[in-house]
Amino acid sequence: MKKIYTIILVALAALISIPAFADGYTPEQKAAVSATKTVTPIGDGSEYLLNLETFVKGQGLNSTAKSSDMDIILVLDVSGSMEGTKMTNLISAAKGFVDIIKADGTKHSATHRISIVKFACDKNLKIGDNKGSYNGYRNMNYSQVVLDYTDATTAGVSTLKTAIGKLTAAGATHSDYGMQLAQNVISGTGLTSTLKGARTDAIKTVVMFTDGTPTSGSSFEDSVANGAVTAAETMKGNGVIVYTIGLFDNGTASSTKVTNYMNAVSSNYPNATSYTSRGTRVSSDKDYYYVTTDPNDLAGIFSKIGEDISKANAGINLKKDEVVLKDTITPSFTLPEGASSITVKVATIDQVQTQSATDPTITGYTWKDETVVYSGGRNVSTVEAYKDIAVAVSTDGKTIDVTGFDFSTYWVGPDITKSGTTVTKIETHPNGKKLIIQIAIQFDPNATESGKISTNGEGSAVYAGDVEIAKYQVEPADVFTPLALVIKKGDDTGSGLLAGESILYTIERGTGEGSAWTKDTTFETLTIAVSATNTAAITETLGKLSAKYFADGQYVDYVYRVTEDYTWAWAHKSTTGSVVTQKLFNSDTDYTSKTFVFSKAPDTSNSVNHAEDNKANELAK
Repeated sequence: MKKIYTIILVALAALISIPAFADGYTPEQKAAVSATKTVTPIGDGSEYLLNLETFVKGQGLNSTAKSSDMDIILVLDVSGSMEGTKMTNLISAAKGFVDIIKADGTKHSATHRISIVKFACDKNLKIGDNKGSYNGYRNMNYSQVVLDYTDATTAGVSTLKTAIGKLTAAGATHSDYGMQLAQNVISGTGLTSTLKGARTDAIKTVVMFTDGTPTSGSSFEDSVANGAVTAAETMKGNGVIVYTIGLFDNGTASSTKVTNYMNAVSSNYPNATSYTSRGTRVSSDKDYYYVTTDPNDLAGIFSKIGEDISKANAGINLKKDEVVLKDTITPSFTLPEGASSITVKVATIDQVQTQSATDPTITGYTWKDETVVYSGGRNVSTVEAYKDIAVAVSTDGKTIDVTGFDFSTYWVGPDITKSGTTVTKIETHPNGKKLIIQIAIQFDPNATESGKISTNGEGSAVYAGDVEIAKYQVEPADVFTPLALVIKKGDDTGSGLLAGESILYTIERGTGEGSAWTKDTTFETLTIAVSATNTAAITETLGKLSAKYFADGQYVDYVYRVTEDYTWAWAHKSTTGSVVTQKLFNSDTDYTSKTFVFSKAPDTSNSVNHAEDNKANELAK
């Protein structure tokens, strides 16, 4: 969703706190954090093992590491409508952007470069800031490369700011020419002047600013719009990040056509081929298109893009005092009391498989040597480096936090040796490790869900400080709620049995149907007695009465056998009464011991309500 800044609703101070990325990190950075989670039944399926594995792919994710060099192009609208306050604010904002990039290069010992491209009327294929005639008008701005890549050092910044400060407004809005010229700057070709070209290993970014619709005159032109989109598509396909900024009047800012065009040019739609064929949008938690109706907002927008580019380049701080691994389970599950069933391990990388000895593209990982760090509520590690790992359980027993693992030291990936730009040797980083957290959880017998149930609570993720870096996601567990055995005697008031009368129920568990039924000797036989002195129904909802069990990778039905033994008062047999047992036996006049079988996955009420399936059993007594 685009961000709209207005002078009434958003002050500049507020703007400075809102990054273009919701948290300041790029999708590429977050993809470097591998966070996986599985859930597996334990034993008969009444318990489940949550297994969380986390590691960081690649080096340089520590924010104190040296940044990559950056090559950035500012593509700026200098059409006639920019005259006055708009141009003044654009110049100021662009100069502030240059300062931010210079400061980042100084901080991280990187050499960043910035190029300036202007667009308005016809192309001029020489580097400079020239004007000419256009459609009968004189002194119109050419679309032109004003400055080739210039180092963002003290001397270079002075050159950049001087060039930016000399920009004036005059001409049309040929954004297609501006983006095509940005392509030329990156490739180092296409002009009559010599261009340096972008560096292979540099992070490449284009920031396009405009205050009007794409046109060679005064109204929206599809050919101009799609020319800009096509140029952007080529750059994005080569790894260039494209931001767009629109300074529009209210009508233009809300125009669907203009919005689609600005989004299509930006990295919001990496595969857009035209403003009407945009393809799939990147994750909605990121935005590469900014729009405002107030020129005073430009300083904040350019500042934020500059900071975002710098943050993305600097990396995520994954030192042990910054990272929290959090897992929250849903209300349908419970943790064992305390932290006695939580284990934390560290596995060492054995090998990172790459495409070839000179191609660092990763194809897989293998691991070895799992060291138990924490188990049974205490730290048991004898390895000094892991002794800061700590586990905390929330007071409600639903959330577990694990801290103290230094991902910035234990990154996983290939160590690459180069001769110039040629890879000559690839080795596995010997310090690579992953953190494994194992948690035993139980299904809550009082839960109201059944079937496939999520174990993954809100907020289960890896955090760097307060920023969510990678979510733990897992398929819902194939859980079956315990069967609820409901036994009632009489009509719940005691009138169904006379003094001295009783029924004894014996419950056994097994598998198989009919004569193939086999008793499960590990199941403790249950007995329930109903007598005339009971004045209400007896309900047994027992975790032991699992509807299914897990064996050989699949769930199998349990089959329960219930035997009824009656003790009747002879005088009562001559009267008429009823014994309601909710499908415990069929209508019968045989008062001797009898057996019945049931096996049923529970319904959403968490109770096998047999009364809904069968009429009350009428017994003539």
